[in-house]
Parts: sequence; C-alpha cells; structure tokens
Amino acid sequence: MKSAPALVFSALAGLAVTPACYDGSFVGAECNVGLTECGGECVDLTTDNLNCGACGVACPGGRICHEGLYCEAFEPGTAGSGGTTGECVEPFVTAEHCGSCATSCPSTEPLCSCQGEDCECVAECNAPRVVCGTACVDRDVDPLNCGSCGFECASALCEDGVCVGAVPGNVVLMCTGFPQVRQYHPTTVLLGNAAFLAPLSVIRMMLYTEFADPGAQSRVVQALDWSADLHAKSYEAAFVQAAADVPQQLNVRDYQVLLVLDQPRAPAGQLAEIGESWRIAANDFLASGGTVIVLDGASGAGEMASFVTSAGLYELEGEALLPAQASLFVQAPSNAVCINVPSPFGPLGPACGFEVSQGPGPNSVYAVTDRPAGEELGAPFVVHRVVATN
Repeated sequence: MKSAPALVFSALAGLAVTPACYDGSFVGAECNVGLTECGGECVDLTTDNLNCGACGVACPGGRICHEGLYCEAFEPGTAGSGGTTGECVEPFVTAEHCGSCATSCPSTEPLCSCQGEDCECVAECNAPRVVCGTACVDRDVDPLNCGSCGFECASALCEDGVCVGAVPGNVVLMCTGFPQVRQYHPTTVLLGNAAFLAPLSVIRMMLYTEFADPGAQSRVVQALDWSADLHAKSYEAAFVQAAADVPQQLNVRDYQVLLVLDQPRAPAGQLAEIGESWRIAANDFLASGGTVIVLDGASGAGEMASFVTSAGLYELEGEALLPAQASLFVQAPSNAVCINVPSPFGPLGPACGFEVSQGPGPNSVYAVTDRPAGEELGAPFVVHRVVATN
C-alpha cells in the first residue's frame, strides 16, 4: 500500500493536532518505520509489487511480491496472463501449471516433465523419472520428492534419495504421566516445544500407547492440540498399540516424532525387553534427525526408566515421586525445549524426578530440575539430549 505524502492538521478549539499519517505516508520528512521512500512515495518493500525488495524492482505479469525476496505467481482468485484464474503457485511442475501458470497439459499428455526451467507435457515418464502426482520426478535428486513422493527436504538438498543437511536428533524425557492438563501450564508448553522442534509446518508423530492409561492419552492429545495452535503448526498422529510394530514402521520419511506415553499397565519386566527390541531402530531414527519423547509418571510397575536405558536413549537408574508441593526450576532457559517456560513453577498433579547415572554433558542438559538455578542440579524433571546426525 502506498500514498502521497500527507500531513493532517486541525485547529479545532484552537488546538493543533500533532502531524499524523495513514496508509504508509510520511511523518514529517520521513516515512513510517518499516516503509521506504521510493520516488516520493512511502512503500513496503516486502509487499509492494512495483518495488519488490528494492525501489523500482517490479513484479511482471501480475505476480505478487513475496516478503521482498522474489515475485511469486498470481494471487488466488485473480486473473493473470493467459486469462487463467484460481491459485497458481510456483514451482510450475504439475500438469495443471506446466512450466508456467497458463500452461496446462492435455489428456493425451497428462504429465509434466521438467529439466531445470524447461518443462513439457508428456504421455509417460522416462527413466529415471517416475510419476508423483501429475509430475515426472527423479526421486534421487528432487528435494520435493526425495526418496519417495511428497517427502520434502527441509534443506532443499536431495542426494541419492536422501535429504542432505538433516537437523540433529533429540531425546526429551519428562517425568510426568500427564495426570492433569491445562492449556498454558508449563508442562504443556514443555511437551509442545519438544513435539514441534522439527522445522516443518506439519509434524507426523507416532504415539506408542499399548499399556498407556486411556485418560492420560486423551490429556496428552489435548496438550498436543493446544501446542499445535501455539506453534502455528499442525500434526498427524498414528497410534501404535503393538510394540513390535514400532521398529518396523519408525523412520524419518514417515515420522518426525516418536512419543512414548507413560505405560503404567505394562507387565513387570516387559518394558525393558521392549526397549531392547527398539534400540537399533530408535537410534537410527535419532541419528537421522528424529525426535523421541518419553513420558514417565513413576506409576504402575515403575519401569519406564528401564525402558529408556535399554533402548539406549539415556542412562537412568529409576525415578522418585516429588513432594506434593514441590517447585520446579528451569535450568536452561535458552534451550529449545524450555522456551517460554516460567521458573519456578508447580507440577500438575503427581510428578517425579529422574534418578540418573549419566550426568549432563556437551550434548545433554537437565533442562528442568527440583532445585533453584545456582544450587546443586537436583533431580531432573526434564532431560534433553541432542544426537548428532549421520
């Protein structure tokens, strides 16, 4: 939005009103904060189609300025060159918009095949390209379809069907089974920060619930729903109720997060066996940039710590319930899991502290404990471990 310079004055009741502006005009001899003077007008270089990123850089053919970085396709519902209407968004690599917004493929050649910026409609894909939707793609190098259709590399780099530049993996342990839930309670914020660490708009999660309490499961899902809204993201959840299915299905192509709920109904001795059976798959998942979150309510057989240790996630000796009026203290306020978490805070219902045999180190931190910062660390309520990628 732009307008001519304007100053507005009033002498009503003999009072002068301070010079004001509107719609991005000048204040005195200067533009408002966030606006730039281009040819005598104040404009927003992040959105102005005639001054996109810099004065005089115009977006051609009805395209719109995207954050001052580049000119993208026509706005949804508007007509551009060629008379097409509706949403048209780059890259133009589909049969609906093959090579340009105005080019659609006929039924006799229903696929779009592109080599660099040169695109053509074809009847079938030539090897090594395969069909993904209405496009011919090489899944060995296509960052939008890396290894499989629809798998997008956050780094925009795909080599041999594998994304290059994966983010580190994360292990987050929380000593709570979510006996209660509130939308803005620090426990909800901690879980949300951990679950939505991946730099994606849609997070795919596997939730292991075989021996979980159904009420706790509902509370965890509610916490995830609230957290998704808070992080302006969405998520897709797959509930797995058989331990043997987890190592068979767990991979970063299908999931970014493995969330293991507290398992108070597990038979004695079984959680350690499950952890051992998951050890290879879980650590491969972490080394590929996945996140594993484990909730431990210190209930039932009280063997979640054994599961964590046998799965190779962290060395724990056990857990102990905290006093009813315990306070919890953030030890690492700059840690990604602790962002926007106040300190101190009280737990919701029964909570515990981990008994650890592995102290904090270069890649692990006691993020929240039962002792104030500056004193002995005490029993960790939240542990965050970062895992280097392969």
